[in-house]
Amino acid sequence: MDYRKDLPVEVGKRVRQLRKRKGMSMANLAEAADLSVQYLSEIEHGKKSMTMGKLLSVAESLGVSTDREIGEEITHVRSWFVW
Repeated sequence: MDYRKDLPVEVGKRVRQLRKRKGMSMANLAEAADLSVQYLSEIEHGKKSMTMGKLLSVAESLGVSTDREIGEEITHVRSWFVW
């Protein structure tokens, strides 16, 4: 997996799955996470990546842990940075 290219896609898919599971609209999640609907759409479609701060805000708005619910792919990337 090319993490720089594939990670935004995988995280975006996970955000969309969790948002739908929670019964939230894009507008609801965007407002709760202080993002624009357009930006959230680009995240969910893997066209944009998020800063850690925005990722934490999205996770908090979804009521989930980044490590547990969103972070399977992030955990793989994190292991690249641990020496």
